[in-house]
Amino acid sequence: DACASTLKCGDNNVNGDEECDQASWLNGQCSLCQVNCNSGFSENSAHICEQVIIEVYPKTVLIEINEEKEFIASGGTSYTWSKEGDACEVNVLVNSKIKGVGTGYCNITATDASGAYNFSSIRIIDKTSTEKIETIISSDTKEVTSKLDLNKVTINITLKNDISTGSLLIKLYDTVPVDAPISSNLKQLNKFLLINPSKEISDNLNFVQINISYDKNILASNKINEGTLKLYYYSQLGNIWVEENDRYVDKANSYVITNLTHLSLFGLFGDSIVEQQPPNDGGSPGGESGSGGSRKSGGGFQVCVEEWQ
Repeated sequence: DACASTLKCGDNNVNGDEECDQASWLNGQCSLCQVNCNSGFSENSAHICEQVIIEVYPKTVLIEINEEKEFIASGGTSYTWSKEGDACEVNVLVNSKIKGVGTGYCNITATDASGAYNFSSIRIIDKTSTEKIETIISSDTKEVTSKLDLNKVTINITLKNDISTGSLLIKLYDTVPVDAPISSNLKQLNKFLLINPSKEISDNLNFVQINISYDKNILASNKINEGTLKLYYYSQLGNIWVEENDRYVDKANSYVITNLTHLSLFGLFGDSIVEQQPPNDGGSPGGESGSGGSRKSGGGFQVCVEEWQ
């Protein structure tokens, strides 16, 4: 019968395969060898120990106090969820859901039956958005568009593949929501855009265009150079603002149009206008001077006048 043949199964503790001493009959079928894998490894269909790679989504995220965020783990089985840090707590009903309870950082870790694990980093902010919208996807699409009407913001997303489920949460803040350092020559325009996509969108992201309006009165009162306006994204891992250079300033309609391949927390910034110092005209004491300077001729002064085109 089938159990008469010699069976083999892999063992992570030795090189190559080990032979089972003998096959046993169990519930009318031939029972294969049980592989004893090290922690973080599991037996595959060929009875070889393979390392288990756990993925947790999202890898980094920004949430508000009292906001809840659900996390997804993949790559293993039978996950146990835990957290580190006092700024968040694990929902007692859904172990993969975190709630922000204070300003700061915390981690949520997923550990599977093999002992393999991975974690996500969460930052909790003490800010409340001034406008937000959540777009829910319920039918096949490769294009996602979302708008914040009050602040005149449009996000257009092109996906690599059609998706039938997913969501896109967009929040706008009128003050900087994180305490990352800002370059001294940059001035903010009080527009910070947080975009949190679901895993279905994130995994299929191909192209993003953000159109965000600005107020020329704010530029004038704060002496901001209109031509330097651009979005910067917040890097949570580095706690820094990083500029996005693929952009166009539509001065006629007061929009900054930015092309991207990722979603994050974005802020609209511009450079300060550099005050021009009046030129030193180099006049001589007791004589006249002009824009071209003076030169002595025949006991007097001849004034040179620059001709403007």
